[in-house]
Amino acid sequence: MLDAPGKAEKDSKAAEARAKKEAFQADVLARLREFHGDAARLELPFAPVGADAEEKALHRFMVCEVADDFPGEPFTSMSTGEDELRHVVVYKAGGVPAEILAEQEEALARAQAMTQDAAAAHAPRPKRKDMYGVQTDLAFAGGAASLATLNTVKRDRRTTEQIQLEMDEARKKRARTD
Repeated sequence: MLDAPGKAEKDSKAAEARAKKEAFQADVLARLREFHGDAARLELPFAPVGADAEEKALHRFMVCEVADDFPGEPFTSMSTGEDELRHVVVYKAGGVPAEILAEQEEALARAQAMTQDAAAAHAPRPKRKDMYGVQTDLAFAGGAASLATLNTVKRDRRTTEQIQLEMDEARKKRARTD
């Protein structure tokens, strides 16, 4: 049976990509083992690798994954730098500089404040009635939503001819009473 055209090419590209990924992960793991054995070093920077931003981001992600899964001593991996110079630095326990920890705490505080602001923006509003006397927001009583009346104002479904006939009849009736 013949394969679809291009299938072999796709399979070979996928195998090549898998081999590159495994080789990169093996290299990162070897560097982490060497770093783990060196008691004098507290940080291990990984230079940006990749042709484009997407590939660099994927490599940063893989470095963090391998560092997180490293057996033994727990490492802390952080992405630092800006744009093209963005890279991962792996720290041993207690090796993270104080200024980086302070920046992380500030960022966490800002994120929590933004979350609280967003929650406050979505807090339940007071109930009000529209021009037809119908509540516009659902009222929560005991945790369950109560029902609001919908479609209380019926639509006029008469045709224009029917409306004109009724208007003519009303004019005739007024003319007779005058």
